[in-house]
Amino acid sequence: MAENNIPLPASFNNEHNGNVYKQNLQSFLQGPGEQQQAVVNNPNQPVVNPNQQEAIEQVNKVLDDNQIQQAIFFDNDHTNIVLVYKACGNIISCVEIPESSSAGPTLNYGTPYMDHLRNRLKDKQYFDFLASIQRFDTLDIVSGIQSRHLAQLQEWMENTATFPRRAAIFDWDRTLTMFEGFSLESYEGLKWGSILRYLMGGDKRFNGLRRMFQMLHEQNIQIIILTNNGACGSPDEEMYRLFFQGLVEAFLDPIPFTLICSRYTARGHKGNAIRQDPRFTGCVAQALSKGGKRKTKGKGKRKSKRKTRKY
Repeated sequence: MAENNIPLPASFNNEHNGNVYKQNLQSFLQGPGEQQQAVVNNPNQPVVNPNQQEAIEQVNKVLDDNQIQQAIFFDNDHTNIVLVYKACGNIISCVEIPESSSAGPTLNYGTPYMDHLRNRLKDKQYFDFLASIQRFDTLDIVSGIQSRHLAQLQEWMENTATFPRRAAIFDWDRTLTMFEGFSLESYEGLKWGSILRYLMGGDKRFNGLRRMFQMLHEQNIQIIILTNNGACGSPDEEMYRLFFQGLVEAFLDPIPFTLICSRYTARGHKGNAIRQDPRFTGCVAQALSKGGKRKTKGKGKRKSKRKTRKY
């Protein structure tokens, strides 16, 4: 776990495009001369240099071996659950995490709930820092992955144990964390651990999530963080983007993961964001049964309710 003071980490690239890579590599192996000659001789003949067929088949095998066969997705937003199921329900099991409201709650510092959170933190530095600069925060006491969801994860792992290529996909706000976003202010002198334990709702839950990720890693289950948080991948605010990526990296360190910023890569459509990942080309669109979509009040207003500098 990285406990250093917060110098912003170097950016890292989590973008994947296996399909383009596959096409470019095949074109490279064929060579421009062979490709043009094949078209001239027989327009219906596949544009493949026979001398390179074996190499191309090896490339195809490597890409096929990267395909996710089964996955599980956790998110508190019902709309995201529906979008992901409709996009890839044939291989992704969706688990909806409870939330108190679509827009997120606000709790004042000094109230029993916030005092209870402070008592669950051994390192109170970040809590006290925020309490000194703002009156409230967006703690959602019913949100976040809890023990019953870990039981669902364990059951899914057992039911899919025969599949060698699996993935666990997690939303960030109010799924891994118990807050809707986080405040971006001056963090000089604060540590990653203090910030993360606060966002996760206390030391006990933070440690439990760390054990969950370690368990997934030991079972060779790929970990994907899929979020619409505005700080993730922000093209205009590099400081925010680097801070968010560093925060997630510190949370999972040293466990490998993929970070997908769907707000920018897919305009917030998490189903499309997954289908864009070359590991999920096996997705088949699903149709919802009649009445399967929950009616919600205020959906789509979450962005407008966030304050400036709140992500």
